[in-house]
Amino acid sequence: MLSLTSYSERIEDSYKMNFTRWGYSTIGGNSASTGKSFKANMEYLTDFIEKRYKFLNENWAE
Repeated sequence: MLSLTSYSERIEDSYKMNFTRWGYSTIGGNSASTGKSFKANMEYLTDFIEKRYKFLNENWAE
């Protein structure tokens, strides 16, 4: 299993190419505001996973 840091290193170029190919969407409004850069999105994801892990351990662990 890869760490988030290792995974982010693998996908950063794809992240950039996605917006080169498709541009930024202004349609909808159902998406979370996670950040305006790859780094900000990875920080958001890391924070979410850490908080979720903590919540699950505190509430469901035996």
